[in-house]
Amino acid sequence: RLKKLIPKSKDEVVSLSWMTLAMQALCESHNDIKTLMTDLELPVTDWEEKWMDVYLDISVKLLDIGIAFSSELSRLNQGHLLLQCTLHHLGSSSSDQLF
Repeated sequence: RLKKLIPKSKDEVVSLSWMTLAMQALCESHNDIKTLMTDLELPVTDWEEKWMDVYLDISVKLLDIGIAFSSELSRLNQGHLLLQCTLHHLGSSSSDQLF
């Protein structure tokens, strides 16, 4: 799963398709760990404190990545909306000047 994330070039790392693939891999890995922990049916008291900290740390990092992706997508969406609005106003201004 992680081998699919090795970029072929430096430009590929910032592409939306690579980020989507990375997010899917992170979510799948996180779900696999969660499923494994549930299947083991160990009471929380049997978990070593270290592993609980690692799991929670990974969960927080995954949440941070999700928030960062969401924030960036919102920013891109706002930029696209601003561009559409500007193009609309430019189009209507040039139409008004023709008459």
